[in-house]
Amino acid sequence: MAKPAALYFWCAVGFINFVTNQLEAVYSQERPYWLYEEITSEECLLAYGNPCAHVLINSFILITLYLHQYYEVGVQEQKMNVFCTAYIIKMAVTAALLCFFVFLSFSQIYLGASFLNQALFGLSLGVVLAFIGHYKVKPAFLDMPESAYSNVGGSSFQATYTSYCITIVLAFLAPLGMIFTLYYLKVTFDDQDVKLHTDPSWRKVLLLSECDEREMSMEASLQHLHVLKSSRVMLGFGAIFGQYFEWQFFVNTGDLRTSHWTW
Repeated sequence: MAKPAALYFWCAVGFINFVTNQLEAVYSQERPYWLYEEITSEECLLAYGNPCAHVLINSFILITLYLHQYYEVGVQEQKMNVFCTAYIIKMAVTAALLCFFVFLSFSQIYLGASFLNQALFGLSLGVVLAFIGHYKVKPAFLDMPESAYSNVGGSSFQATYTSYCITIVLAFLAPLGMIFTLYYLKVTFDDQDVKLHTDPSWRKVLLLSECDEREMSMEASLQHLHVLKSSRVMLGFGAIFGQYFEWQFFVNTGDLRTSHWTW
């Protein structure tokens, strides 16, 4: 995976994690095992259930990788014979993905982690966002000039303090501001969190799923339901900062080809 594509991938994964958590907070729909005592969970799940985060994030990542492998932007698709090994592998991967999505959604419903509508919403949203990102957003990353990410002969791009400041504002402070703004609006105009944390049946169910009293306190709501998982947006933030460090401090070290896994 080339650096521009890798940068898009990590930024997209961070963004989709952030969006998923914010949507969960906005919809504020309870999980099945919160409502029915006959359903038990072996894991303490404190985040709301709509959309289903497991299905949404997995579908987005896998579809993104699938499109990168077989339908990359700017790469002409090869016509393959139905008896060609590459075509058979492609069809097998496609079938495996479909089966995985079906069983993943079913498992979330069967285990009481999500309702049917939550799993379907997560799956559809993950697939749609993967296609939109691949065909509408990724080309902007791929159009980056090679001098902006290649160390061969030294890069002409110089990371400045302005570059760092813009990234901090857009990829850290802005999302953090959105998190606290959403939390303030929910606490002020929506009493769903208060009702949830003062519901004795909800607390009883969560105690059975290995949660402790500290995690279920209203004071921990901001951290668990709104901030903690939203911090995954730092994946993209860290990827951009890593590239800046390479540009600024390793630009003249010769043929340094830092892989996307390193930064």
